[in-house]
Amino acid sequence: ITYPRDVPLPEGLPAGWRAVEQAYGPNSKSAGNTYVRYHSVDGKHRQVMGPKQVIQLHCEENGIEDWESEYAKYQAGVKRKADERAARAAAEREARGQVEGEKREEMIAVSRKHLGELTGQVAFGFPGWQCRWDFLPESKQTPKTFTDAEGHEWKLLKDLEAKFGMMISNNGDKVPKELAEMVEAGKKNDHAHALFHTGSTKARDCEGSVTLSAYSQDAKVETREERAQRVQASSKNPFKRKKLGPRVYFAKKDDYQSWDAKVTLNSEQSDEAAGMQKILAARGFKSQDLLHVAASSAAENGYSEALSGLYFVKCKDDSDRPCYQGIKMSTTKQGAIVGLERYVYYNDRNARWEMGSMRPGKAALAFSSEDGPQPSGLGSWKILKADFGKTESTPAQAEAQGATEKSAPSSSMKEQGATEKAAPSSS
Repeated sequence: ITYPRDVPLPEGLPAGWRAVEQAYGPNSKSAGNTYVRYHSVDGKHRQVMGPKQVIQLHCEENGIEDWESEYAKYQAGVKRKADERAARAAAEREARGQVEGEKREEMIAVSRKHLGELTGQVAFGFPGWQCRWDFLPESKQTPKTFTDAEGHEWKLLKDLEAKFGMMISNNGDKVPKELAEMVEAGKKNDHAHALFHTGSTKARDCEGSVTLSAYSQDAKVETREERAQRVQASSKNPFKRKKLGPRVYFAKKDDYQSWDAKVTLNSEQSDEAAGMQKILAARGFKSQDLLHVAASSAAENGYSEALSGLYFVKCKDDSDRPCYQGIKMSTTKQGAIVGLERYVYYNDRNARWEMGSMRPGKAALAFSSEDGPQPSGLGSWKILKADFGKTESTPAQAEAQGATEKSAPSSSMKEQGATEKAAPSSS
C-alpha cells in the first residue's frame, strides 16, 4: 500500500469531496498508523480535518446557515447504520449459537438436559474434529483449542454447549438428528478418549503446540517460535483492533518489574461492587461480571495503585476475549457509575493480556505473558517501574499513561459499556 491514497468518502457527506488516507511519519509516536483528511475536488480546500468541518464548509459555500442541523443529520445517519450493523452482527452471532449472559446459561442448561455435560474427550471424538494444545512456559499450562469440521475454533466447552442448546431450542426443544449422531459418535470413540489425554504431555515435551485428530495418524507439532509466527500471521491486519490495544510501544522489557497482582472475576464482595452490579443489571447490560485487580504492594508503585480496582466488560474482540474498563461509583452523582481510562485487554500483536491506556503511542502499564480466554487467574504479571519516564511524567501524573478518570464509555458501546447515569428507582 502506498500513501497517500484515496479511500471511499463516508456515506452522507456532500459530493465534491475526496477522502485521502495518509500515514504518520516514521519518527512519529503514531508510526504505523494512518489518518484521513478531506480535500475538495475543485482544489479550494485541502487537509480538512473531518466530516464536521467538511459539512460546515459545504454549508457556508451553499448559503445554508444552520450547518449544525446538517451535521446532526449526518451523525444520525452514521449512528443508524452502526446500529443496523450491530443488529445484523448480533443476529449472526445468535444464529451461530454465540449468546451471552442469562441466554447463554439457559442454552447451556438446555444442552445438558438433552445431551449431558460435554467433556473435552467427547468433543475430541466428534467426526472431523481436532484439538490443539498450546504450552505456556510461564504457567506450564496447556490450554486447548478445538477445531470443528468446518474449521471454526472453540476455546470453551461452554460455548459449544450454548450452540448446541440454541440448535435444540430452534428445533422445537428436540435434538436435531445430525447433532445427536455427532455427540453419540464422540461418546463412543474410545480411541479419541485415549488419545486426548496424550495431548497435554506432547505439548509440554516439545514446549510448543501440538495438534491431534482421532481421525488422522499425523500430529502437527510447532515450536514456540513457529506458534508465535502463526499467531501473527492469523491476524489479517495487525492494526485492525484499534479500540482494543495500543499500537505503538516505547517501553522495553527492562522497564518492567515483577508485580504481585491478583486478578480475579466476581471475587470482590464489597457494597460498592454489589451496587455496581445492581446498576449494570438495572440498565440492561448483558454482563454484570466485575474483574478485580488487587496488589498488596500498591503503595510502592504509582502505576500499581492506578490499576488496582474494579473493571466491567466493555466489549469483546474478534476472538471473543473480553475487554474490561475500570469503573467506580461517582462522587458527584448519587447512584451513577464513572468510567476510568484504564483497561484490561488482550493485545493480539503482542500475544498477551495488558493493562493501561488504549491510546495510540502509550506503553502498556502492565502485562502477563500467560495465555487464556480471560485475564482472571493469570500470573507472572509485570508492571512498569516507578521511575519509568520520570523525565516526562511520574506515576502520580497518571494521565500521561491513561489511568485517569474520564467520561463514561460512548453510547456506541452501550450494550456492554457502563455509562454514567443516575441509579434506577427502588421500584
